[in-house]
Amino acid sequence: MLAFIQMEWSAKRLMDKNRFIFTSTLEQEENTEITKSNTYYEQMASIENIDPTIIQVGIATARQKIEDHHSDKFTYALPEWAMLTADPEIIAIVQVHGAEGIQVTKQKVDFKVDFKNESSIIHYATHLQNQMNTRLSLLGYVVFYKSYSVVQQDPYYHSTLTDSESAELTQFNKESTNPDFSFIILTKDLQRVEATSQLIS
Repeated sequence: MLAFIQMEWSAKRLMDKNRFIFTSTLEQEENTEITKSNTYYEQMASIENIDPTIIQVGIATARQKIEDHHSDKFTYALPEWAMLTADPEIIAIVQVHGAEGIQVTKQKVDFKVDFKNESSIIHYATHLQNQMNTRLSLLGYVVFYKSYSVVQQDPYYHSTLTDSESAELTQFNKESTNPDFSFIILTKDLQRVEATSQLIS
């Protein structure tokens, strides 16, 4: 299995008593009832040592990555009035500790990982996290997320949408039911980088 940083793939939350956990096995994940706590950020803040600011930056950075990726309207056959965006949801975070942790993110694993399956991704992230030597310095984060593509009016398009354009927008968003999965890598200062090897400054 190739390391996740070598792969490019299209974009459950696990909770136990309204808390995210990184200790479930894949079997437990599949059998755990997914519920929601009072707020999304409260859920994520319950991950040990994860500050809510990291979650907020992760979501904003993931959204920007998605919008940048779809910015070429010709490639994605988008009309002038439309833009593609998303509302990313963080599903797992791996805290990378030391140079040893960077190597952990690059290593092969002895089990199959389906990067289009949420439980499989979380199982993989849990495995990576469990390999980290937390006595080493924290270098950054690998943030896994899922997202659903959403069409909205381009903020640079100043005309009012016609009825047919509005109907097209509504229909697309109604049919956008399959999530994409992807990841971003953030330094400990919450700057995005392209590879975990760049976490060492």
